[in-house]
Amino acid sequence: MDNNPTGIDFRSLNSVSLWSLFERKSCYGGALAYAVLSKAKTIGCLCGTSLGKTKADRAKQAEAWHLFCEKICNILWAKRFAFYVVSHRSSYHGRMTGRWSTDPAALHQQGVVSTDVNDTVARIASLAVSSSSADLLNQVIYCSKDCRAVIIDDLWAVLKRDFLCNSSWTPSYKYSFNDEISKINPESACPVDIDIASLRELWSTVLSYLSGIFSGREYGHNLDSKTVWLSHICKSEIPACHRAIAMWVLLLWTSNSTSDCLQRAVKLPKSVPQSCSCSTVAACGTVSVIESSSFERRIDAMLMLRNKGMITKAEFEQTRRLIIHDLQQRP
Repeated sequence: MDNNPTGIDFRSLNSVSLWSLFERKSCYGGALAYAVLSKAKTIGCLCGTSLGKTKADRAKQAEAWHLFCEKICNILWAKRFAFYVVSHRSSYHGRMTGRWSTDPAALHQQGVVSTDVNDTVARIASLAVSSSSADLLNQVIYCSKDCRAVIIDDLWAVLKRDFLCNSSWTPSYKYSFNDEISKINPESACPVDIDIASLRELWSTVLSYLSGIFSGREYGHNLDSKTVWLSHICKSEIPACHRAIAMWVLLLWTSNSTSDCLQRAVKLPKSVPQSCSCSTVAACGTVSVIESSSFERRIDAMLMLRNKGMITKAEFEQTRRLIIHDLQQRP
């Protein structure tokens, strides 16, 4: 980060440079730290709300801060919120000014434009069962319910740049249920021209359709595909032009491993058989999506105990390491 406290590009900061900014008295960094950390505490950050007085305390806080920022949604939110504070509070006038630059990577998308919207929707839906993108998509889902909702577009921008509009990402899921569905191919769709608003709308539409199907009284995980198609899609309120892609996504999500987060979002029955061992990369090693979601539930429970003062920070960290070690030892 530039030594000049004026004109700071908050988009380019990382957890280290942002923490360094917190510690700079000359530009009112302590007050910025309090503003950010107070809000971060509500979403699981364990480094307190005010900077520690001793070097040892600061070092422990910084360690907890960097751990919190390992999750992309957290560092994206922290930078956005810090930028907002500096830009909107008069106390920073003359001390620090901020800006938010355009991500250069966003200007150099790869791929070709798909003319088939079904292929595009299939590509978006494939994010949920692809090992490299599933965690980011989970963040899109659960961050929409707290203060991190402001960075949902930023998460979609990362997904667009690294997966949806990147020709090196080639999800090749195919289903031959009928002629129309067999033609849907997410691998061929690389929509470089799709905007974030359209992405969010398509994703919301998919969630709405699948939620309506899975929450129906007569729907059951043991139903055969033909019954699902005839009784739960063709007789639903889904427009005729969207029924094929709705069935394609249903086949995708019920025949591959999906996270608890997605299952809750679409009311997917827990007993739906998951046949594919899709995996996702966690902070310390590779675990399956189902194991990853179980890991998150256990960590969330520990966070709740920590926030209520029922366990210490050291106990939380020790348990977290044990959980990660346990997951890494699984075959």
